[in-house]
Amino acid sequence: MGEDRQDEDQPSRQAAENIETVLAMEEEARPPPPWRERVAEQVGDIAGSAGFILFHLGWFALWAVANLGWVPGLPVFDEYPFALLALLLAMEAVILASCVLIRQNRAAELAEERSHIDLQVNMLAEREITKAIQMLDRISVALGIDHVVVDQESQELGETTTVPSLARKLRERRSGDTVEAQRSPPP
Repeated sequence: MGEDRQDEDQPSRQAAENIETVLAMEEEARPPPPWRERVAEQVGDIAGSAGFILFHLGWFALWAVANLGWVPGLPVFDEYPFALLALLLAMEAVILASCVLIRQNRAAELAEERSHIDLQVNMLAEREITKAIQMLDRISVALGIDHVVVDQESQELGETTTVPSLARKLRERRSGDTVEAQRSPPP
């Protein structure tokens, strides 16, 4: 019995196969991004680091010290309130915001693709499970035990689920909830 137990830190064979399949699918589905997106990714990686924050804190401190006239022999080139610094930071903010948006768009595209794959797999699994329940119902009838094991819930689960009708009901429910929330006075 102890020999059959798998090391708890190691995934099962099926889980390991699933991991490899997902990795292969992501490699296949994710073509190399254009150079613009690669640059945006790199800028985003740098901007999202603690080193980036520390660099800026140091830069701001040096800028202030230099432009407050505290360094003898160094002419003040951006008097308080540091308009040049504000301009440089505004330009940097535009570039960083653009890089973040590019990264988010790419992440959203990948998430949407995964969502579509999930939907396909879930629809296939639903069909397979429904078919298995229908087969079990037929076996129960053939064995003459259907009155014992087949109940209302298993009969309902054995019916084919129509995804479009589920989606329509969900939309109706959501829009109904929205209308109700708009009609209800705040507490």
